[in-house]
Amino acid sequence: MRYINIEREVVTTNIHNQIKLNRERLGLTQDELASKLYVSRQTISNWETAHSYPDLENLLRLSVLFDVSLDDLLKGDVAVMKHELNYARTNKWAWLMTVMLGLSALSIGPSVKFWGWWGLVLPVLLINISLYAGIKIERWKGQHQLKTYSEIVAFEKNKVIDENERLRNTIKDQVVLVVTMLLFMIGAGGLALLGFWLVK
Repeated sequence: MRYINIEREVVTTNIHNQIKLNRERLGLTQDELASKLYVSRQTISNWETAHSYPDLENLLRLSVLFDVSLDDLLKGDVAVMKHELNYARTNKWAWLMTVMLGLSALSIGPSVKFWGWWGLVLPVLLINISLYAGIKIERWKGQHQLKTYSEIVAFEKNKVIDENERLRNTIKDQVVLVVTMLLFMIGAGGLALLGFWLVK
């Protein structure tokens, strides 16, 4: 079982056991199952040992191959995925990144005023803390395979995501990222100007 810590609440996913039990029920080795799904044996091993989670396409293939419904295969995992998606929105690293970036922009004026050019050390330090938090967020998203979970939750709501919709979602995510960065840069510039104005 895969254990996931969600806001101090430990929840387990069951798909890993289901894959192994159904594979053994059919008398298949990991290599044989891998060849039927067109994936590597290592991928099957990772699924069974909870190192990764199959994407929606492979979940559907497993469901057909094992002759079990997707509901039976997931057995409660969708609730865990919904918890993870909600937790991702309030991740502590996201808050840390936002606060550190805001403080770095606001501290430029006073730091330079009081310590000269050496005063830039503080904003640079705060920006580095923010970058570290951003890296942690991306690693966390990768470890928890949030895009895959989003697809499964959508499928459970009878919303099948085709390639065109995936492409639209990718483009939408990139546009949102660019707009967010532009708005943040404008806000950071405003905070920096406010910092300079406050020390005059």
